[in-house]
Amino acid sequence: MIVGDFNDEPTNNSIANTLGTLESLRDKCNTCLYNPMFRLKKEKQGSYFYQGSWDMIDQIIFTQNLAGKNYYRNDLSDVVIFQKDWMMFTDEKTGKQRPNRTYAGSDYKGGYADHLPVYATIVVR
Repeated sequence: MIVGDFNDEPTNNSIANTLGTLESLRDKCNTCLYNPMFRLKKEKQGSYFYQGSWDMIDQIIFTQNLAGKNYYRNDLSDVVIFQKDWMMFTDEKTGKQRPNRTYAGSDYKGGYADHLPVYATIVVR
C-alpha cells in the first residue's frame, strides 16, 4: 500500500503511467497497482482546494491482492475523504468551503491543514 500527498491527480502521467495504477480491478493480476482515488476524482471530489477547485492529489494505492475479499471490504469502494464542518472555512475569493489551514503565507490562521485527510479501512478476514 502506498499512501500520501503525491501533488498529482490519479490521471496524471506520474501516477497513471509511471506507477501504472489501474482504475479498476483486473482478473489474475495480484501485483497490479489499483488506485480507488480515480473514482473520487470522477465524482468531482478532492482532498485539496486550489485556485477555486478541488484536486485529488492525496492517493491511496493498493496492490490488487490487498483489494481481494481476504483483506478489504467493498472492493475498496469505501475509500473516504474525511471532512467535517470544524475543519473548513469559507474562502473570501471564491465563496467556497475549503480546508482551514494553519498558515496562509506568514499569517497564522489557527486551522488544521490545507489538505483533507483520506483513509481506507482494511479488514483481515
